[in-house]
Amino acid sequence: MIKRKFLPPNFRCRVRRDGDTNWLMMRAERREDLATRLKAKDYEILDIVEYSFDDWLERARVATEEALETKGRKDYEFQEKIWSDLKQYLFEVFNGKCAYCESYVHQVAPGDVEHYRPKKTLNEKGVDHPGYYWLAYEVTNLLPSCEPCNRKRKRNRFPVNNGFWARCPGEVSLEQPLLLNPYNDNPREHLRFKPVSEESALSTVRGHTLKGEKSVDIYNLNRLALAERRGAVILQAGRDWLLSIIIRGITRDRFWRTLKAGEVEYSLAQIDQVNWMIEQEQERLRSLEAHLPEE
Repeated sequence: MIKRKFLPPNFRCRVRRDGDTNWLMMRAERREDLATRLKAKDYEILDIVEYSFDDWLERARVATEEALETKGRKDYEFQEKIWSDLKQYLFEVFNGKCAYCESYVHQVAPGDVEHYRPKKTLNEKGVDHPGYYWLAYEVTNLLPSCEPCNRKRKRNRFPVNNGFWARCPGEVSLEQPLLLNPYNDNPREHLRFKPVSEESALSTVRGHTLKGEKSVDIYNLNRLALAERRGAVILQAGRDWLLSIIIRGITRDRFWRTLKAGEVEYSLAQIDQVNWMIEQEQERLRSLEAHLPEE
């Protein structure tokens, strides 16, 4: 999990790849920079036009007013197309990864748009809450997710620390959520990943805080398939780090920038792995120095 900031798209691009033509929402400082990024992803560029995100926001505003009028009525049908139109760009913001487990998603599945605060009835024991229907179209409540983190595990869970769940827009700031939100929280303050080695390559994570513990549990961040995949990736990252020191020393800064920017799969776990390797190396050097003969 990595912290991200949502910046609205300012271009729409018509592209072709593998015979399919699509329109993509993108953000860039310059058209030329965007063209370079698209070509790097093997897209054939058909058109790039400026785009005002106000168009999407207006649709969301109208739909939100309609949702508020229902007061959470169970038979209300949300306008799913509004957030599904944003799905591709949400994955762009998170570098193609699930906002929770940091797995690349589109390689194996289309992915979901997950509502951080559930739009429908909460699944919390002893709590009768219609859901945060007025946040169904709020950008900062929408996150790109893989199916295991969303449909198979979260299932409208939303625990809070103070026993208070907001029931109208003005009350949201009074809540104390116990689930990490990548737009608001710094996951490095809440999660710790166990180092892996050639002998033990299963990557597990634990909560460093109560919010971290709840997030690990509800998002199921230690499910076996994920722990195995994450372990294999960060083990390779460790090898790459050693190579960057031994062979390509000039690339170390770029290696760190890539990790800290969240550009690669399981970047947070990779950072913990490399930091552990550095600590191990420093400990080894201290041990060697302690055994050097005195001059």
